[in-house]
Amino acid sequence: VWNKAFVGDFKTGKNIFKPGQAVDEAAFEEKYTHGLVKWWNLELKDRTP
Repeated sequence: VWNKAFVGDFKTGKNIFKPGQAVDEAAFEEKYTHGLVKWWNLELKDRTP
């Protein structure tokens, strides 16, 4: 479940998490999380089918 009010959102408002592609950490405004984009870049981007 993705709750933008808790997690945050991309500055453009568009989801740019795409399999195999790194995301610029500055493109995401986190609210009550820390390191979500870094986690994507290190752990998930190459594991997502």
